[in-house]
Amino acid sequence: MRKPFIQVALLAVLAVVLTACNFGSSQNAATPTPTPPKAQSGESPAALTPTPTPDAPASPLDLHTNPNYQSLQRCTVTKPVDGDTLYTDCDATRIRLVGVDTPETVSPSKPVQCFGAEASAYTKTLVGKVVYLESDASQGDTDRYGRPLRFLYLEDGTSWNMKQILEGYGNYDGKYSKSAYMPKYQAAAQDAKANQRGLWSPSTCNGDATQPAR
Repeated sequence: MRKPFIQVALLAVLAVVLTACNFGSSQNAATPTPTPPKAQSGESPAALTPTPTPDAPASPLDLHTNPNYQSLQRCTVTKPVDGDTLYTDCDATRIRLVGVDTPETVSPSKPVQCFGAEASAYTKTLVGKVVYLESDASQGDTDRYGRPLRFLYLEDGTSWNMKQILEGYGNYDGKYSKSAYMPKYQAAAQDAKANQRGLWSPSTCNGDATQPAR
């Protein structure tokens, strides 16, 4: 008569054990273990933790030569004459850009020179734009023709004179200016020549902009 009693007791113990196991499993499921984020396809795990990089050193070809350009004379370009000469609403006299020499297109004594039309068209893109003008303290305010000599900056501070040289629309011309900008202008000309941009290309002037336009 004791056998059924033992069986009932064993079943009761088994039920208690199963109940305890189920409770432990539910507790584990309620607290999932956090997993680290997975890298996207083609992305290395290191990319998930960006590290700061030091600032790049200033380039000798940085086109922002004057950090105080906004304190200069503010004008709007009204009319180009050629690549390195233009009018603004600040002066009735046409302005000659300093440190850059573009091929001739309007000289009464010279034919239209190689890449001159392209340089003039490039300067024409300034019409209607706000610019800042800086005089060249290393020489007189005007040239022998009475034209104001100026460095021209775009609204973002880019030196237009240097930009023309760097992109091959004109060559460096430091014959009269002793400005601190001139070494950068020279570097821009060397870079344009090395990379055969604009008038330095064998398919245009091959560096000789004095030849007649093709």
